[in-house]
Amino acid sequence: MTVNHRFAFVLTTFVAGLTAGTAQAGEVYGNLGLPGAMLGYAHSVNSSWGLRTDVSTLGSIRRDFTESGITYQGTLKANRLGLFADYFPLQGGFRLTGGLTFGDMKARLKSRFDGATPVTVGNQTITPSANDYFNAEVKFPRTMPYLGIGWGHQAREQGFGFVADLGAMLGKAKVTTSQNVVANHPGVISQADVDAETQKLRDGVGDLKVLPQVSLGLSYRY
Repeated sequence: MTVNHRFAFVLTTFVAGLTAGTAQAGEVYGNLGLPGAMLGYAHSVNSSWGLRTDVSTLGSIRRDFTESGITYQGTLKANRLGLFADYFPLQGGFRLTGGLTFGDMKARLKSRFDGATPVTVGNQTITPSANDYFNAEVKFPRTMPYLGIGWGHQAREQGFGFVADLGAMLGKAKVTTSQNVVANHPGVISQADVDAETQKLRDGVGDLKVLPQVSLGLSYRY
């Protein structure tokens, strides 16, 4: 069992133990922002502590962009489950939040060669055909710790409330590439050129160590 999975087990056990025997302290909520649309449940332990879980999805978003002279069609997917502990230092709406997220956070980059535009791969310039490709995937770890601040989910009377979050999931993105330009341009493009171009991607879009959460929403406490 990894450290992250141990922490998840401890946090889940902690949630179950603290929520046992308490009643009428629940809250359902929905948020919009990054990383998408969220639906969750919050449980107040006391005036200082609360526990939450939510699911979120960004769906599938497509964008074109250029990196190192190569135009890509990027498809971003973000789906996650979160387990959180909230601490209310002033016993009001302001809180500090920590926890773990589990999900599928990745971007697929598909090269768009038109057969007429020259591009540089590593140190070599070619004019790839529409059948050539240099694709990449940027993927975050499935399990990431979360740290943030926010407002809402505190113990209060029943009814509607406002919630907000500002934080980040922590984990370094991994970049992998696939291509056929070495086979289709023998003697011009080498594996060293591909490795150099892959490193440029890692230094650019792959040089990410956090995924932000910025969201606003409404809750209902019962």
